[in-house]
Amino acid sequence: MTIKEDQFYISRAIELAYAAKQKGDNPFGSILVDQDGNILMEDENTQVTQNDITGHPELKIAKRAAAKYEKEFLRTCTMYNSAEPCTMCTGAIYWSGIG
Repeated sequence: MTIKEDQFYISRAIELAYAAKQKGDNPFGSILVDQDGNILMEDENTQVTQNDITGHPELKIAKRAAAKYEKEFLRTCTMYNSAEPCTMCTGAIYWSGIG
């Protein structure tokens, strides 16, 4: 990815964070991008509105991606987040195989 592409994807994650905040959730957003620059998944925080302590976008994407794609493919993907993932989400990203 180029710096311009990275900036685009991070900006999209931040847009999702703003959307979460407008809905009453914590302001966090994430997207998963393949090596060709295609956005595969995106999500936002839903801890408050769904009363779910695991409603972090990073965790939700890692779970869905691990169920849908092979680890070999996920190693070539990048997750962009609006903020640094918490320890729980960092573990989920690692164990899912996302690169």
